[in-house]
Amino acid sequence: MQISKQNYRIAPDTLAWLGALMLLGIVVRVMLLLAYEPQQFPDTGTYLQAARDLVSGDFSMGLARRTPGYPLLIVLVGEAPRALMLAQMLIGLTTAVALFGITRSLTSSNALAFGVGASYHLNLQQLFTEATLITESLSSFSIAAVMWAFLLAMRRLHEGRGGPAMLVAVSLLSAFALMVRPQFLFLPLLLPALAMYALTGWPGPRGAALAQLPGWRCRPSP
Repeated sequence: MQISKQNYRIAPDTLAWLGALMLLGIVVRVMLLLAYEPQQFPDTGTYLQAARDLVSGDFSMGLARRTPGYPLLIVLVGEAPRALMLAQMLIGLTTAVALFGITRSLTSSNALAFGVGASYHLNLQQLFTEATLITESLSSFSIAAVMWAFLLAMRRLHEGRGGPAMLVAVSLLSAFALMVRPQFLFLPLLLPALAMYALTGWPGPRGAALAQLPGWRCRPSP
């Protein structure tokens, strides 16, 4: 059966909702930037040392106690607290966009997607972690990026266009998430199970429920 391919241009109304979401996120973060200074926790020093170890190649000081995900960000941005805070704010904006994309794919609702993305912007606990020099904001981004890429891969498999390449991207993002937080070790087990769940309805009739969501339907209709 030939599966029709869709045009993936973003509709103007979706772009408008997405633009409003980005504007909200920028306004909130500018207010935070003007009123709040970057904060360091006891863990911050261990990440800074891990970044220095990556640059020098000498791991005798940090003893490789930290996975390299967040230290890599420090290497790219530098150790200046303000620069790290700005980088984490950009990561937070991207996370909200990923949440928008996930929700839009699953529900086809721009308003609901905006609400989910805005809830991330307005979550004070999450917002203040972007001003804290620890791994939380990067962790949130890595999980959101994995799930968004996974949904796109499932849709492409359904349409018969580029699904395997997207699955490679999902694998790479999962590996990055694991480098950010070793607790994400469950991803290599969870994602294949979700793929089988969506593609075949495994492990039974109830397993087909997920495949009926608008953005998740991976098997062509008869």
